[in-house]
Amino acid sequence: MKSELKEVKDTLLIQWVGEGVSNDSVRNVYESYYDTSTIGGQKEKEEEKEKENKKEKENKKEKLTTDGEVCQSVVTEEQLIFLTKFYDENIQRASGYICECIEHMARENDPALVYEAMKITALQQPNKPVRYTEQILANWRKDYITNVEQLKAKEEREKIKRQQSTSSLTKSLKVELR
Repeated sequence: MKSELKEVKDTLLIQWVGEGVSNDSVRNVYESYYDTSTIGGQKEKEEEKEKENKKEKENKKEKLTTDGEVCQSVVTEEQLIFLTKFYDENIQRASGYICECIEHMARENDPALVYEAMKITALQQPNKPVRYTEQILANWRKDYITNVEQLKAKEEREKIKRQQSTSSLTKSLKVELR
């Protein structure tokens, strides 16, 4: 009976049936599922559901939506240490502010994408490297690039496009030289 009462969503129904029960011990079981002053029963079930929903929201990774909206990424301490060390060794000294920026970038993007953006920044050596890295990531978000696989696919498409462009330019030059 208890397992069936746990499945009932409408507590008013339990109350209605319970009021018609003449056996006190059975009626008490029904009352435990609709009496909100008790800790057990339906109230406990609702609290459990609320906790599950909260955990689900906390554990859920938000995905990139439209127009470069920020996604929330799960980043480990090891990833943050790696990114900070890479920045410190290859771009410039990582101050406290820069460490915070790196953490922010890693939480808003796939940490592997942050690493790719930092590699580009290290090669370019701009005056404001943090801003440069952030801008690279923002441009990728605008192009709906949320992971390294998508980035590699885009780079491959651009490489093929350049090769085709070079090939057609070479052909037109050969024709003109004749």
